Parts: sequence; structure tokens; C-alpha cells
Amino acid sequence: MKEENNSNKEQLSINRIEGLSDGVFGIAMTLLIFKLDIPDITPDAAFNSALKENLLGMLPQFENFFVSFMLLGFFWTRHQLQFKHIKISDRGLLWINIFFLAFVSLLPFTTGLLMKYTGHGVPVFLYCGNLTIAALVLALHWSYANKNNLIDSTLNKAYVRSFFVLVYLMPITFGICAIAGLFSARTGLTLLYTIPFIFFFVRRIQNKKK
Repeated sequence: MKEENNSNKEQLSINRIEGLSDGVFGIAMTLLIFKLDIPDITPDAAFNSALKENLLGMLPQFENFFVSFMLLGFFWTRHQLQFKHIKISDRGLLWINIFFLAFVSLLPFTTGLLMKYTGHGVPVFLYCGNLTIAALVLALHWSYANKNNLIDSTLNKAYVRSFFVLVYLMPITFGICAIAGLFSARTGLTLLYTIPFIFFFVRRIQNKKK
């Protein structure tokens, strides 16, 4: 009966969804570079030393740019991995994906807040909050696809369960970073560096369940 109900739904190709998603990710990653301001320095005898001093002062901005670029790459990778197992779509999944892309598009703005107000807790909270909501929507994206039989039916059940652990670990981890950022901006940002290592080990465990 469940399979019959699924066949009666309007089924959509995932190709255009992936195409739109790749475009949004590409634009968001490109916009990050425009958040870096070129130093305005008078080209006089002290130019070299002044430029060096200004560039050193921009190190926190370069850090924020690099972290945001890598995290967008991380989200893009997770999104691609989910669509590796999602074979068809419907209107519900399409709109969840659009909602996810809205928070991907917002990341250059929250990154800009970090760059402009370096060392303050609220910008870190908003930035990590942006990441938390994006991760939560991506987790709901997978849950919806699984519940509505949109994923590959031949997938190992243990692997699907481990996939759930991985996708819901993301918003929890980013949420911890957001809360930590309110108390210490440096701590909140530093915790973000641990995320790739956490997911590297979880991913290795997940692959063993295939």
C-alpha cells in the first residue's frame, strides 16, 4: 500500500534540483571574496610597511573567509551525498531544498558580520545559528526523502540509520558552537575547526555499514 501511495505522487526529476543547488552554492562561495576589503593605502615611501601592517590586521578576516568557504564546501558535499541516494523527488522535497538554499545564500551576509565585528559574540552566534538552521533543514531533507520512499530502496538499513546519525549530528554540533560563541567569540569559532574531524571519523564508521 505504501509503494502504491508513493507511485500516485507527482514525481520530479532530481537533475534540475541539483543544477539549481550547484548554482546557488557557486554564487555563495564566490560572494565570500567580496567581503574582503582591499586596504586603501597611499603609495608613498612607507607603502610596503603600511601594506604589510594592514594585511596582518586582516588575518581574522582571511580566517573567516577560509572557514566559511570550507563549510560551504562541506555542506555542498553532504548535499551531493544525499542526492547520491535520493532517486526521485516531489514538491515537498523540492521546497525543503529551496529553504535549505535560502540559508546557504545567507552565509555570505553572516560571514560579513563576522569580518566587520571580529571578536564579538553576537556575530559569532548569528553565524553559527545560520549554519545550525541550514544543517537542520538538510537533516529534515533526508528524513523527508526516507519517509516518502524517495531514496534508493536497495540501501542497507544499518547504513540508512547511520546516515540519520550523521545528518542530525550536524545541527547539534553547530548549535553548540553558536551557544559557545555567545560566551566567547574565539571559542565558538575554534570549535568549528573540530567539525571536519568529527565527521571524518563518523563517516568512516558509516562506510563500514554499507
